[in-house]
Amino acid sequence: MSKKIKKYDKKKLAIERFKARTNPWVIGAILEETHDLTIKTQIEYLKVMMTLNEVVKKIIDKHGVTGWFRVLYYDYSKTLWKHLSKYPEHTWEKFINVEKQYYVDLHGAKPEILEEITNEVVKVIKEILIKIKQR
Repeated sequence: MSKKIKKYDKKKLAIERFKARTNPWVIGAILEETHDLTIKTQIEYLKVMMTLNEVVKKIIDKHGVTGWFRVLYYDYSKTLWKHLSKYPEHTWEKFINVEKQYYVDLHGAKPEILEEITNEVVKVIKEILIKIKQR
C-alpha cells in the first residue's frame, strides 16, 4: 500500500513541478532576468558568423561557386564552428575529416574547396577562441 502512495506522491509532485515551470509569471520572470545576457550572446554569435561568412565568401568567389552550392559551403563553416567551439583541439581533425566526407558524398561539395575553407576557418576559429579565453 505504501508503494502506491509513494508513486502517487511522485506523480503529484511531477505535476506540481510542471505547473510551476509552465506558469506564465515564472517564465516571464526568467525571460526578463536573462534578456540582457541573451542579447549580448546573440550579438557575439552574429559577429562570429559574419567573420566566418566573409572568409567563406572570398574562397567560394575565387572558385566561382554559384547558386545553392554557396549555402552548402556557408553551412559547412557554421557546422565547423558549432563543433570546434565545443570540443578540445586534439579532436578537431577526426571531426573535420568525417564532416568533409559527409559534405562530399551526400551534398556533392568539391573536396578542394572544402579543404581551403577548412584551413581558413580553423585559423579564424582558433583566433576567436583565444579572444574568448582572454576575457
